[in-house]
Amino acid sequence: MNNRFLWFLLMLFSLSCGMFVSCKDDDDDDAVSLNYDDPRVRVMTINGISATFVVNDVESLIYNYDSLSFGTDVKRLHPVFSGYQVSPIMQYDSAGTWKSYPSDTTFKLDFSNVVKFRSISLDSLHTKVYTVELRVHEYDVESYEWELASTLPVHGDVVTQKAVSFGGKYYFFYSNGAGENYALSSSDCKSWKEEGSIVMAGADWHTLTERNGSLVVNTANGLYVCTSELSFIPSSALLPANLSMVKPLFTLGAKFWVVAEDGDGKKSLCSLAAGSQNYEVEDPLPSTFVVEGMEAVVSPSGSTLVGYLFTSDGQGGTAIWALDNVGNLMCLSNGKSPFDFRFGMMAYYYDKTLCVIGGQDAAGNYQGTLYKSTDSGMRWGYDSHKIFPNEEEYRAYSSILFNEDTNEVFMIGGKNKSGFAPGVWKGILKQFLMDDLIYGNS
Repeated sequence: MNNRFLWFLLMLFSLSCGMFVSCKDDDDDDAVSLNYDDPRVRVMTINGISATFVVNDVESLIYNYDSLSFGTDVKRLHPVFSGYQVSPIMQYDSAGTWKSYPSDTTFKLDFSNVVKFRSISLDSLHTKVYTVELRVHEYDVESYEWELASTLPVHGDVVTQKAVSFGGKYYFFYSNGAGENYALSSSDCKSWKEEGSIVMAGADWHTLTERNGSLVVNTANGLYVCTSELSFIPSSALLPANLSMVKPLFTLGAKFWVVAEDGDGKKSLCSLAAGSQNYEVEDPLPSTFVVEGMEAVVSPSGSTLVGYLFTSDGQGGTAIWALDNVGNLMCLSNGKSPFDFRFGMMAYYYDKTLCVIGGQDAAGNYQGTLYKSTDSGMRWGYDSHKIFPNEEEYRAYSSILFNEDTNEVFMIGGKNKSGFAPGVWKGILKQFLMDDLIYGNS
């Protein structure tokens, strides 16, 4: 009897312990997964605004550390809040009265002044009030400040033109309606010296570029190379017998790259290694590749350099191609034009940004808009801050050069609605001016 009773007590104790442990485990799991009593906000985001918002629980303040761009519209926004493991119940202050904050993103609030929110824990026993403050630049630091630096002294009506930075100086080459070629030089773009005339037939100065330490330009008689005295002689480098020069591009990866075509009009990329006298034929270009009106520029991409080619996609849009230093060509736009194609648009790299500005649209109108990419040409956006100095200066076929020491951009020559644009404009980001004013940076 006593043994059977003892066995019964042991069984009862074991079952009780098992039930107790099981219940405790369930409660623990629930307690870990949900913080019912924590009203704190962990993250706040706003659709369409990439800024990171800081949640300061000590001061009960939510704000953006980096100010939003000048002119950002903050009058109709819907922030989204996340708590710690659970979404808190949110209310907003409306004229001193707490109202339920709808999760529907069509509901908007005006953040031109600070807005207060009250976060309520899931058990409804705890609350925390936050002041949300959106900080916007009062000064348009992302825009250029433009100044007319000089006027180019030219002979006759300019037909083709190009400015380059070469050998520590700025040069402006051009041909006029009489078929004459001239060169100007400057050390600061504020004053220009005439270097005299250049005897050469049919020079297309828009194709002027640098080849392994020398300047080259395409002419009616093929490629010509500049000597140290700013005179040009025929290039001795040879394309394969079945190919002819279409357009010189740039130097990239210790090679000089050009577009050439055969007798059937099929185009290929060709490269010339430093010290070589013979071009090598690289891959043929796709049939969709349009050379007419193409703009070419070399720009940093991470720790390397990439050649970018902006061409017409044949449907009014722009196709963007990237060429690496071993000859691989990729279409970054992948059939989706980021902006309309414009003849004579100018591409350049400035302040860690690849930019395309100006040009002449299909209707013949000169444009002043700028598009930019901060991710090596993959994505593009319209930049309303960086436009030409005034509508009269909307232009195409200008040369965009910059001074790394002073952070200045120079827009030299080009065409506008009045014809040749002789003005040389100097631009600088207002952010650099502010840095100089506040920190004394040069």
